[in-house]
Amino acid sequence: MASLSKIKDLRNEGIPHSIFDKNRQDDFNQLWVNNVPVIFGWGVSVNLKPLALKAIAACKASNPFGILKAKTNWAFYHPLPPVHKKQLEWVETVSKQF
Repeated sequence: MASLSKIKDLRNEGIPHSIFDKNRQDDFNQLWVNNVPVIFGWGVSVNLKPLALKAIAACKASNPFGILKAKTNWAFYHPLPPVHKKQLEWVETVSKQF
């Protein structure tokens, strides 16, 4: 995953790094498969909110899997937090959703 500073550099250069960017709609349409289970897990940093909202809008997933942070509609916990115990909890919680 690109670091936030790299994402900002690409944005400043006018290079759309994300498959969810409006300039990459054709790429997304070629790759996306409708009606498949979708797992959201990009993280909860407020810096990710614009990208998360683009991903949510593009996927149009009616019932995504993942762990949504309380009091948000976009922040889904990442599957690989720094603490191993939290990683296991993420896997267990999301597995039960299936």
